[in-house]
Amino acid sequence: MRRHVFIWTIVLAAIGGYSDSALKLDSLFMDNMVLQRNKPIPVFGTATPGQEIMVEFNGQKQSGLAGANGEWQVELAPMKADATGQPLSVFSQASSLKSQISNVLIGDVWLCGGQSNMDTPINSYPFLKKELSGVSNSKLRLFVVEMKAEPCPKDTVSSDPVFSTWKEADSEAISHFSAVGTCFGLRLQQESGVPIGLIESAVGGSQIQPWIPAEKLESMGFGSIQAPQDRGVDGRNQPCAYYNGMIHALRRLPIKGVIWYQGESNAGHPSIVCYDQLFKGLISSWREAFGLSEMRFYFVQLAPYGRTGWDQSGESWAFIREAQESVLSMPHTGRAVITDLGEYVDIHPADKRPVGERLADIALRDMSLIDSPGFPMVGNFRISEGRVQVSFSNVGNGLKPERVAMNNKAKLAPGTDPEAFVVEAGEVAGFTICGADEKFVPAQARIVDADTVEVWSDAVSEPIAVRYGWENFPLCNLANSDGLPASPFRTDDFPMPIFRAPILERRSADEPLPAGAVRCAAMKKSDESLLTPEIIQGRDALRVNHVETVMRMAYFYAEDRDSALRQGKHPKQTIVVNYLDDGPGTIELKYDSISKPWKSAGIIEIKGSGEWRRFSVELEDARFAGRCNGADIRLESFRDFHVSGVYVIPE
Repeated sequence: MRRHVFIWTIVLAAIGGYSDSALKLDSLFMDNMVLQRNKPIPVFGTATPGQEIMVEFNGQKQSGLAGANGEWQVELAPMKADATGQPLSVFSQASSLKSQISNVLIGDVWLCGGQSNMDTPINSYPFLKKELSGVSNSKLRLFVVEMKAEPCPKDTVSSDPVFSTWKEADSEAISHFSAVGTCFGLRLQQESGVPIGLIESAVGGSQIQPWIPAEKLESMGFGSIQAPQDRGVDGRNQPCAYYNGMIHALRRLPIKGVIWYQGESNAGHPSIVCYDQLFKGLISSWREAFGLSEMRFYFVQLAPYGRTGWDQSGESWAFIREAQESVLSMPHTGRAVITDLGEYVDIHPADKRPVGERLADIALRDMSLIDSPGFPMVGNFRISEGRVQVSFSNVGNGLKPERVAMNNKAKLAPGTDPEAFVVEAGEVAGFTICGADEKFVPAQARIVDADTVEVWSDAVSEPIAVRYGWENFPLCNLANSDGLPASPFRTDDFPMPIFRAPILERRSADEPLPAGAVRCAAMKKSDESLLTPEIIQGRDALRVNHVETVMRMAYFYAEDRDSALRQGKHPKQTIVVNYLDDGPGTIELKYDSISKPWKSAGIIEIKGSGEWRRFSVELEDARFAGRCNGADIRLESFRDFHVSGVYVIPE
């Protein structure tokens, strides 16, 4: 989207007043940085083996020895916040060598992660750039990690070419920094009075999987994943790749917490069915990596967005929001609701200032520096006489309907589009209701108490469920007395709808195959998948793995070698697949149809029973002419999976 057009890497050396090649600070330590207050600070680097090392900072002098491999580490005792820039010096007493960085502050350090809505800089929003043109805050420091997908965890930090070191937050620096991060940092620093350091490590278009370490994915049941190739800007969805290249090296630096804005790229992907597990896995794995069990993790719930033509249900983003909401069950988490800040045609809504400030207010509230109720959350609901009473928490002095206006056209200042989607403050909007038929219709709603909304529809005499803001682009306006919007919710647990293909039914793989079943031949394509023979529960099987050259999916190709069933001679056929139900995820089946190759026949959910299961799908238009990369059938998944057989049965 921006700085990533640079393809070279600047690997940071010890930057500062001066240094000697025999004695180096690690590349994490740079001029103008912020060290985390109230935490022991490890300072580390390299030197001649056996040398005694002295670190001097903020009145402390601590010493240690370089090991046989030349690595050394010295720990500074916890320190209070200090906005006075100081040098951090490292000495080798034996040879009088010295390495030093300058203008170091002590405060709170935050990691800014996610995809493009976190990555997009102030420069991309002219009205916001103009609004912040006079900013100059020496107590806010900024650093950007270079976008780098790596096959294995890396211990060396690489900087974005624009940020060769930490920078003070002036108008030039913030123009190249995350808009959300900048607005978060400015408000947090001004309200707390504490120096703030922001480290941006985000990649546009990235799914959540590349940000999770391999061992965590495996422990969650996603199996062993082939190491991703370094694919530069094409590596956005390789499992583990961005954790390896952009997070792992930061883990030794104590931080206060993380702000996170991501999820759009998972909304249109099979991983949506387990996004809640992936998100929780990311949070717990980062806390483990940093050794900070109480590390704060605040995230942005997805904004309204209307251009999701592939999603006929119009609900995929609603389900991502629900999955995001689920991580609030984890301690020291918080989320910013922005259902009032979307844009219909732009996935990058322009009104980033309130997004960052709402995140900052979560931190300030947790620090007991402001008195805010937070965002309204659904509580209990009660059905009586055809109406549903829904209660809420975090209402402050009471609920109210707020005016909401979201632009239709892109690149306009918030609220200036004459064709904006508007909900006035006169009535509560955004509720739907359903009866036993599970068909939701628009509902009327009114606030009947400070924390209660009554919902009904004349078209539903016996309601069973209510939803609020349950669309990709919801128009909803319920807020608390502070004007903070209520989070979308549903009171039902109906199955997730089909976004791209039907969900296929499953049954036991131990049942006899129907008569006439023809086994398809597995096709080895080493550039797209790794097939490993295994015996599981006494059954011959193939394990299908990701490989280095594939961005996001594991592929299994199969060919029907019966000439009587190929070239469209027998369009009515049934495909049968035996697979191991060994963990969360999905498998999608695609085939060569009469109308086109790569037609989706459906999706199967892998639920983790550990049993061999079978799914089948009837086709009316099988062509089987080898147009799926030389094959007739392809199974694909964002995780590894096991197959014991693929069969076709002619009608």
